Amino acid sequence: METTTEEKKHRILYVEDNKLDQKAFKRFVDKNKLPYDIDIANSISECKELLESKSFDIILQDFKLKDGDAFDILKLNIDEPVVIITGLGNEETAVKSMKENAYDYIIKDNKGNYLKVLPSTIENVIKRKDTEEQLKLIRYSIDNASESTMLLSLSGEILFANQSTFKNLEYAKEELSSINWSKIVSEMTKEKMKNFIESLKEKKTIKFESLYRKKDGSTYPVDILANYQIFGKKEYIFVFAHDITEQKKMEEERQKIEKLESIGILAGGIAHDFNNFLSGIIGNISLAILESKDNDEVVNILNEAKEATDMAKNLTKQLLTFSSGGAPVKEETSISNIIKETAEFNLRGSNVKCFYSFPDDIRKVQADKNQISQVISNLIINADQSMPEGGLIKISLENVVITEDSTLPLEEGKYIKLTIEDKGLGIAKKHLSKIFDPYFTTKQKGSGLGLATTYSIIEKHNGYITVESKLGAGTTFYIYLPATTAEAGAKIEEAEEIQSKKVEGKILLMDDEKIVRRALERMLEKMGYQTELATNGEEALEKYKEAMDEGNSFYAVILDLTIPGGMGAKETIKKLLELDPEVKAIVSSGYPNDPVISNYRDHGFKSYVIKPFDEKELSAALTKLLRKK
Repeated sequence: METTTEEKKHRILYVEDNKLDQKAFKRFVDKNKLPYDIDIANSISECKELLESKSFDIILQDFKLKDGDAFDILKLNIDEPVVIITGLGNEETAVKSMKENAYDYIIKDNKGNYLKVLPSTIENVIKRKDTEEQLKLIRYSIDNASESTMLLSLSGEILFANQSTFKNLEYAKEELSSINWSKIVSEMTKEKMKNFIESLKEKKTIKFESLYRKKDGSTYPVDILANYQIFGKKEYIFVFAHDITEQKKMEEERQKIEKLESIGILAGGIAHDFNNFLSGIIGNISLAILESKDNDEVVNILNEAKEATDMAKNLTKQLLTFSSGGAPVKEETSISNIIKETAEFNLRGSNVKCFYSFPDDIRKVQADKNQISQVISNLIINADQSMPEGGLIKISLENVVITEDSTLPLEEGKYIKLTIEDKGLGIAKKHLSKIFDPYFTTKQKGSGLGLATTYSIIEKHNGYITVESKLGAGTTFYIYLPATTAEAGAKIEEAEEIQSKKVEGKILLMDDEKIVRRALERMLEKMGYQTELATNGEEALEKYKEAMDEGNSFYAVILDLTIPGGMGAKETIKKLLELDPEVKAIVSSGYPNDPVISNYRDHGFKSYVIKPFDEKELSAALTKLLRKK
């Protein structure tokens, strides 16, 4: 029984008060060159002292000592395994020792034969202790694993379950042990359980997705991995279940986003085409009103038709705002009119009314009218829905100055402050920090996009939005938008004033829709312009070059941004600028958030018009060119 220097030595505490037995044990160890480091304790008290200062792999404990017996050591809270060695052995003492967690019990004999069995006993006990420690670690790992782990009999009886199982299913240990696993798995009938076990015995491993049912009857999604094993001629099933609730939520969010993107693309396409049709309708109605000014009845009918088309126009604006998230197309504007028009539009037929407080000297802002209208619409709709019994929405504007001392996250300067206050249901404090998050909503019906879109729009305008609310007392939103440097109340020259001035020149109009071309042609002719029509960029370029060669250049060109199957405004303007760097071009589009519209000057355009537009909007765009002429 020789050992090498590399072999690990066992640390042994030998508790024995008989000097002869001590010497006999040491001689046996030295003679057989056993890998033991031995400490000897002559009493129970010495044993306790050594245990406080050292750790051992095993304790060899004489049963009876002068100051106590082996039970005094067995009762200590120690990790070391204890083997009792005694010459006073009897069956009753041996049984009691094993009940007190002794690992083994050896009877001394006068010839010292007991020493011969000690090495194998020591090895077995240490291995057993190591195995127990490993099992404790495994048990700890299983118990603290996030996955639910269960050991089942072949009939589905739950033999073992880890802590995650109790926590996730909300059962006590004794409750779960009396439940069959099939009762936990949603829709697992007796027949399905039977088929599942037969299939598992054949395949050894099965992975599938299902629902686990909690004690209260609610369910949550899980990925289940089941393994069939045989131990000691007994059949068992190991079941591991991973909670995939968050994964499912993420998948649902991803699908929601994809769905919204698809709807957005569809909405944008429909709105664009609808805008083209509306351009022709609105243009012709506007012209018909001018032609029928002497017939009040016809004018009234046409005005009603125009009101309907204006509502359709607002609908397409909302569709386009939903379908795109592009940069705002800013222009100097008075926000007062946008607020009133949008609020009244959204409260038609409602028992909620608005009270406005707008000073005459309120500053103008650089803003995208469509996007700001969408912001007002979202907030008014929310306020309206929060007061099902009716009520009043207070809307106020004021000029403010943000200084370096301000706690608001805004640059220093002049702003306008918009306040929208309702006395509705209010928002719970725990929800206030989340209301601007995408898809967060407390409504049973709603996408959770309204306030997220509102926040995004205000942020793109270099502004700020904040909210105050108390459950049951109402909600107040505060919006800050940068003011322009223009004098408050300053008026921009209206398009109608230009109408009185004599205009002349030739306009090149490019649009792929015949109804739009005809309506715009009539508008332009009514303004006093001659018109040439083109259906695509190639045709427009050819006509522009011919006019230049003839010395009869166009005063301006109006180019439709999107020409299906042909050259649109973006490509056409590049080639026009090569022909004539001084070309005065207006881009027209049914997509107000298209980057070309947002940055029309960067592409070489002098102005833009958003479809559908009437003669006043078209005249205003041409007026800009006249001022620059």
